[in-house]
Amino acid sequence: MERGTLDKRVFTGSRTEIGLLYQEFNNMAEKIQQNDEFQKRFNDELEKKVRERTLELEQANEQLRKTQSALIRTEKIAAVGQIAAGVAHEIKNPLNSLSINAQLLQREVSDKFGPDSLFFESASLIKSEIIRINNILEEFVRFAKFPEPSAG
Repeated sequence: MERGTLDKRVFTGSRTEIGLLYQEFNNMAEKIQQNDEFQKRFNDELEKKVRERTLELEQANEQLRKTQSALIRTEKIAAVGQIAAGVAHEIKNPLNSLSINAQLLQREVSDKFGPDSLFFESASLIKSEIIRINNILEEFVRFAKFPEPSAG
């Protein structure tokens, strides 16, 4: 028998112990060859399943990375929204004070110089700019506010 080859057989018509030994050798070689072929098929199938599972895991890992990246982006957007709301609140407080003082200034200027005076026009311009800034802040907060998740 050649080294590492399982397809070689020894044939004899003899019914002696040597003939029976040849027969048992052939049976053993056949079983070893069948087991070797089974093992090769099994290993090939196992390797195929490992490759498939590895691909599935790589795809799942990539999806996980994308989801994690999207979650981080979402958290950053939410943080920016919270910061924007805080900044807007801090700006609106003094803006409200300015608005009240601009109204008082308008009244005093109107009483002293009349509603057609340059001073009243300047006070009105201050008041309208305060309103414009306030509207910009409200729009900014609405834009930066993270929408509530929808149940759908």
